[in-house]
Amino acid sequence: MPVISSKKLQKFGLLGSLYLSQFMPFWFLSQALPILLRQRGMSLEVIGLLPFVGIAVIFKFLWAPLIDRYSYARWGHYRFWIIFFQLWVVALTVVCSLLDLETQLPFIMGLALIGTGCASQDIATDALAVRLLEPQERGIGNAVQGIGGAIGRMIGGGGMLILLNRWGWRMSLLSLATVMVVALIPVLIYREQRRKTVANAAKSQGYFKIFPRFVQRPGI
Repeated sequence: MPVISSKKLQKFGLLGSLYLSQFMPFWFLSQALPILLRQRGMSLEVIGLLPFVGIAVIFKFLWAPLIDRYSYARWGHYRFWIIFFQLWVVALTVVCSLLDLETQLPFIMGLALIGTGCASQDIATDALAVRLLEPQERGIGNAVQGIGGAIGRMIGGGGMLILLNRWGWRMSLLSLATVMVVALIPVLIYREQRRKTVANAAKSQGYFKIFPRFVQRPGI
């Protein structure tokens, strides 16, 4: 039976923490929050609008090229974006915890920016995973992604429902934000290698030329 080296374990541990942290708030918004709102007597029309929180997942390809091209290189290209969007989601979760759920629901729904942060972090995390893993490791990496998503679903969905029933709105969301901060520790420790210099032809390629070039690729 092959032995997984400590270096590989660090890789998979990093990816697991990233996928866990990005799925937790998403599943909270899509699973736990609708049940809580129904319990509070909110109308089905209002609850029916909640799926729009995740609409950024559909359109994230529009800003993916920008995340792939620009960053603060000193922090590591994709590491910078992961940290940025993770803190974005944490900050918005803390803001939500301070709001009155029953009187400020429209504003909370306006914080579909949480969904945007999760979707954007997914862009950077997937890109980092492709760079971090060797081709023969990507199968295990995909399994780690699935496991991280499943655990995130348990914590953000069922786990948060239990906390909401026992601790209430504010303490439950602050707890979720705390877990996300703790899950950020591996990426704070990680030092991303510098990307290879992009060829001049690729550098000069305009944003609006990316999508036509993509669909014109042979076999697309």
